[in-house]
Amino acid sequence: MTVILGTTIIQSDTEKLKKVVDTIPRFTYHKGFSPLAGGYTTDKNWGCCIRSGQGLLMQFVSKLYQLYGDKIKNIFPNGSKFELFFDHPQAPFGIHCICRELETFGVKAGEWVKPSMLAPVFKDLLSFFGIHVVIAENGCLSRESLREALSYGHPVLLLFTLMLGYKDFDLKYLPFLRLTLSLIYQSVGVVGGQQGKAYYLVGHQKENLLYFDPHEVYDSVTKLDNMNLLFKAQLKKMQSSQLSSSMLVGFYITSMQDAEELPMLLSASGECPIQIVDKIDPVKTTHVEDDWEVVNN
Repeated sequence: MTVILGTTIIQSDTEKLKKVVDTIPRFTYHKGFSPLAGGYTTDKNWGCCIRSGQGLLMQFVSKLYQLYGDKIKNIFPNGSKFELFFDHPQAPFGIHCICRELETFGVKAGEWVKPSMLAPVFKDLLSFFGIHVVIAENGCLSRESLREALSYGHPVLLLFTLMLGYKDFDLKYLPFLRLTLSLIYQSVGVVGGQQGKAYYLVGHQKENLLYFDPHEVYDSVTKLDNMNLLFKAQLKKMQSSQLSSSMLVGFYITSMQDAEELPMLLSASGECPIQIVDKIDPVKTTHVEDDWEVVNN
């Protein structure tokens, strides 16, 4: 049995598998875009975590488009969802805007990015459109923060920055990860990786994890005519034991009930590293340090 972002596919149904995969935009290294700070016109060898994060963010945006239909123009006034991610400076979720935002956190274009660093970047970029992001560090989610974010009337992107093991992935969390990728309504995927590489994790098959690999180079995507390049990356699989422990886990949340159910749903088959508390004392909060040479590619 294969599961991809909540859709279950029997192993012999290759046609259904292809149809499901063909609906998921995924991002790879691109070349030939207008220069970033430092003169970079490609993100080859350093942008894998950014590209994997764009896959997660695209899933969240896609769910917004499905929810709002024609009313999506009230949030994103111009064009299709793909244009939001184009490789040019005006695209709000394109590599230029992401790199500009990363620079405010001390990360320059050309430098590798930790998965946890994407969380505040996405929070800032989405806030421009009135969409709120709640970041749960170390798996601890504040009801107070989530309630406030939902009060604005839009779905919320909930991001957990997690270390599931010391450096290697602790297999006791595999049921949690499998269940996360099995939630068809809430899951928007996981940014994770293995030694030296970051991937966009989208599913599982037995003990293997399924992912899109951003380490291929295609031309930049700057118009709808070549958005087919966002569907080029092949679905791959790896043994769960090869996974690094650092990851960014994303959920699409529309209500407090959605969030309250997560720990219950995700602990059904084993240990769950997330919890919900009324309020987080900032003095006692420690930050996730993803000590990955994982994304240093």
